[in-house]
Amino acid sequence: MMPPMRSKLLHFSATFRLLLAALIFTQGPLNPASAAPPIPVNEVVKGAEDVEAIVAIYKRQLGARLSAPLATATTDLSSEGAPSSPLGLIVAEGVLRQAQRLAPKTQIFMTNDGGLRVSLSQGTITLAHVYELMPFDNEVVLLTVSGAVLADICDAIALKRGEPVAGLSATLDPQAGRATDVRIGGAPLDPQGVYHLATSDYLVEAGWMRDAVKGIAVERTGLLLRDAIAAAFKAHVGPLTPPATQPFKWSAP
Repeated sequence: MMPPMRSKLLHFSATFRLLLAALIFTQGPLNPASAAPPIPVNEVVKGAEDVEAIVAIYKRQLGARLSAPLATATTDLSSEGAPSSPLGLIVAEGVLRQAQRLAPKTQIFMTNDGGLRVSLSQGTITLAHVYELMPFDNEVVLLTVSGAVLADICDAIALKRGEPVAGLSATLDPQAGRATDVRIGGAPLDPQGVYHLATSDYLVEAGWMRDAVKGIAVERTGLLLRDAIAAAFKAHVGPLTPPATQPFKWSAP
């Protein structure tokens, strides 16, 4: 059964929509030129007490949830840096583990630094911080790619001078747009091999990975990248710290 408060709010919303539809049907679309002067919304306009009470309940519940601690950081974690940012590497490692819970064969996770919108400061990290870090509803997706396609993806990463990845390492030459000595789990990339990759729907649909994976089946997981980050932070043992080594290094000039 629907909670009484929610039922009342939905009823209020449905009633408003019906009244608006009736107005448009009988009067036609509103014409701004002939409409009555707008009513300013200020302290003179009193709110509906019953609706305000409902909003207050949800505001308290949401505030408590957003302020709940997930993890700690003993130093500032930047979302900027090449070839991979410290925060980007933490996110990549954590989301890879979350993806492996859904699909144990997953070997690699990669995302883009641009999608991580803020850095995190030293101290307690809450769910509110994760929403600031990842404000988009991007979804974790899974792909099965050949070694040749994965090599093309790594070349694209070289052109971008690195991105956050986990499960993969390489030497990058940004000038040539080439990645060499690509390794997956420490093993050299096999062009004829098959690899299981997790990333975000944005990257495969509209981001820098789109051309490399065009025509390849994409499996949606229903897991928002933001939720995966939050779960990874919460599951992390000890303070959040970047991996000891960078997955990418620059080629010799």
